[in-house]
Amino acid sequence: MIIKELTFLPAVSPGMVPSVIKALTDMAPAFVLPLRRERAYPREVKRHPYRYAIK
Repeated sequence: MIIKELTFLPAVSPGMVPSVIKALTDMAPAFVLPLRRERAYPREVKRHPYRYAIK
């Protein structure tokens, strides 16, 4: 949504640029993601089964 607004910015008349930028800054807090939660279990790399026996 913000990218779309920025893409159309060159087509906006110069007098409207400040209002478009203000609308973008007013809209920006809605797109802030919440903080990531902690993992219940730590990440681990699963062992890959070998195709052939190892001597």
